[in-house]
Amino acid sequence: MDQAVESHQELAERLAAALRQDEFVIYSQQIAPLAPNDDARPFQEILIRFQEEETKLLPPGTFFPILEDCGLLPYVDRWVVSRIARWVHTALKIRHDWAVPHNSINLSAATLTDRGFAEYTRKHLHAAALPAGTLSFEITCEHALDQVKAVQKLMELLRREGCRFILARLDGGGGVRIAAAVEAGIRQAQSWTGAHARPGPHRIGSPARDSWRLPHAGHKDHRRAC
Repeated sequence: MDQAVESHQELAERLAAALRQDEFVIYSQQIAPLAPNDDARPFQEILIRFQEEETKLLPPGTFFPILEDCGLLPYVDRWVVSRIARWVHTALKIRHDWAVPHNSINLSAATLTDRGFAEYTRKHLHAAALPAGTLSFEITCEHALDQVKAVQKLMELLRREGCRFILARLDGGGGVRIAAAVEAGIRQAQSWTGAHARPGPHRIGSPARDSWRLPHAGHKDHRRAC
């Protein structure tokens, strides 16, 4: 086996094991509106890092291409949902009047066609008794246009559970193209217009084991359904 291929395979196996063993870390980046609004709950973008990136001083996100190549990004998105759900559930037990933030999770293109993702999210929302608006899902304009029907279905299933959706990168000609897709059902999605990031990010949450299983890192996951 070529040394580069072997090294890639070993790292893929390592990343799959890291997901099982909660060796990823979640951070939050607060997003503040440029204009006043009536929503008193803060809004934050959820970021994820591999712990070894920090210990080895690697640039953030260096592991994502390998996760994508091995079909593991939908499992990362599920992991993030489970971590946020348990973090909020635990925090509300300590402080019942806590203004739960809106948490924006960037969904991978593969997650849009992961049939089990909506049901997985719904179960965690109900099990943790999360307030409406706790989870927001950010989808790029490009991915939304490539997977219009899948995005419609995902939004239909999760909006009724109190989730919000954000369409990112609406600048340029993409905004015109997305307007046509809006007529097909992506009408109520939000954009990042009118907001800016505050200093951060900040590490949040605590390890949370979960029951879903990962495929072997050496095989791509071809189920592709949300």
